[in-house]
Amino acid sequence: MRQLLKDLFLTNRFFAAFGGVIALFLLAFPIPALFPIALAGFCLAMALWTVDLFLLFRRPVRVLGNRRLPRVFSLGDDNRITLELGNRSPLSLRLTVIDELPFQFQIRDFRKVLHLQPGERRSVVYHLRPLTRGAYAFGATRIYASTRVGLIQRRFSLEHPATVPVYPSIIQMKQYTLRA
Repeated sequence: MRQLLKDLFLTNRFFAAFGGVIALFLLAFPIPALFPIALAGFCLAMALWTVDLFLLFRRPVRVLGNRRLPRVFSLGDDNRITLELGNRSPLSLRLTVIDELPFQFQIRDFRKVLHLQPGERRSVVYHLRPLTRGAYAFGATRIYASTRVGLIQRRFSLEHPATVPVYPSIIQMKQYTLRA
């Protein structure tokens, strides 16, 4: 139960749905005819929330992921990072991927959104350009999965920390070596 609560997140759609139900209940005070509609809306929202909770937290929902990094980053050049994601569940999932990037990049809002069908695998490619030498430490990858209902999200944490050294432009050195 404790793990369920740690991995359960409410979405904006949840707050919009229940905010609408609350607004209907407030309007039902001066207009009593709205009370049965508000009650039906509340029951529908709770039923959808329960279905969404059951779909996301039953046993076979699994999301797989792996981050592929180069052995060395090249200073001042775009370096390719690949996230390989897979949906090993019988549900179509909407995934929000947040990769914990090294603090040197000062990127606090890194987020990729994608839809995966059951059994589908997909790669997400992005590029980073380091501007200082040193060791760049990557953290975990957080994946937030939701169903088509979209009232809640389930968090999957993929712990694969890695440290990549940054050296002067290896890509440019290779280009100049080929020209010489």
